[in-house]
Amino acid sequence: MNKSYRNRAELYKRFVNPKSESFDFSEESLKELFDYESRGVGNCDVYDRYTEFLLTGKKQNGYAIGKRFLDITISMWKEDANEVGWGNLLESLAEEFDIDWLKSIFKYEHHQKFLEEFRK
Repeated sequence: MNKSYRNRAELYKRFVNPKSESFDFSEESLKELFDYESRGVGNCDVYDRYTEFLLTGKKQNGYAIGKRFLDITISMWKEDANEVGWGNLLESLAEEFDIDWLKSIFKYEHHQKFLEEFRK
């Protein structure tokens, strides 16, 4: 597991409450998600794991939940970026997130140029 993946995992934490008693952010959970994403080994399916949590109380993989919430959030951002007022959205995101990361999400030229203005 490289540094880039660990940095991404820290981003996943931002989309859930890392202090919640329901989520496991151990090194083992990080490795479990990495193995699932990189080699298809194990089960990090959010819905399967949630059912397990309801039945047994076992903590859920916080990284897997955070990744799912991040994916949903990015989908909403992309949808909102096509509406009137998209500049306000990108401006607020540029204050909180890395510009290169945002540019990897928002591919339209006008979004790219707008985000580049925040690098200066």
